[in-house]
Amino acid sequence: MTGFRVLPVLFLLAAIALGDELCFSDGNYLEGKIVSTTDISVTFQPATDGAAPMTVKASRLDPRSFYHLRTETVGDDAKGRLALAQFAFDHRMYRQARVQFRRYRKLDQAGADAFIKAHGQEIHEGIAEILLADARDADSCGNITAAREHCTTLLALYPDTKAAEGAKTMLDTIQGKIDAERAREDADRTKRLDAERQAMLQPAEDDLKWGDTIRNRALQESGQTQEKNTLDQAAAKYKLSINRFEELMKTSPDAELKAEVKPLLARAKESAVNCYVSNAQYYLSRGNYPRAQEEAKSALALDPNAAAAQSVIEEARPGDGGGYWGRPWVRRG
Repeated sequence: MTGFRVLPVLFLLAAIALGDELCFSDGNYLEGKIVSTTDISVTFQPATDGAAPMTVKASRLDPRSFYHLRTETVGDDAKGRLALAQFAFDHRMYRQARVQFRRYRKLDQAGADAFIKAHGQEIHEGIAEILLADARDADSCGNITAAREHCTTLLALYPDTKAAEGAKTMLDTIQGKIDAERAREDADRTKRLDAERQAMLQPAEDDLKWGDTIRNRALQESGQTQEKNTLDQAAAKYKLSINRFEELMKTSPDAELKAEVKPLLARAKESAVNCYVSNAQYYLSRGNYPRAQEEAKSALALDPNAAAAQSVIEEARPGDGGGYWGRPWVRRG
């Protein structure tokens, strides 16, 4: 079998097959009974009286519909599990692809390891290109936070790919937009607050800005040895700012001051989470699974819904087909 065909494919908005329904890519569906499935087709008995069984190619079906039908019938066929993993990957169903690859690995561990050894770089190159495309799409829609997240994920996990240089260039532009927006917010806040309130915010704001400065330097060091140490320094600064902001929220009776603190605290937590996630990905890519989980848990302590941190914890399980070899299936969000 050849390597994974990494082709960006648009999701098709059609219903997922439930029970005995065959859902097509155009949104139409048939009721009846599934007779059998293969890696590339489904044989289906329509419920219409007198209708003959029909074999439908997977390419005509809604991808999630075919995935659902095939995973129910493939059983312990190792090659079938690998083919289904590839199908899911081709249709950008990364979580499902990872599930199927792990099942394949349990059936044929030697084959799975050999496949990754042979095609791992190809998979990395393909996912990196898709992450870069996702970043560009998010940026074009004005979601620069998501765009930055895609770029930092790419650089943390796949720094040795062709797309990495494009991500670095794009990250410079994105970070410039973020810095400009934050500068405007800081200027507006300075106009709103009197000198006394500004003085109370100053220490925490200074830590937050230092964290931003250090993190920006870390982003430029992506893939280099010093990157992790720089992220540690940035995370420490963000933690200081979080502690200062939380103390103000607890102790200050000033409602106006608290209203200003709240978005700054959220910003500090978001930035710290990003640092912890980047560190977790750094350790994951180097096979240090305990430390990867530790960093991911630090992120989850600040944001229990941080999907990227949850993904790292799932991947940092080498005995279950995760870890470095499971890394091709990671996708944030």
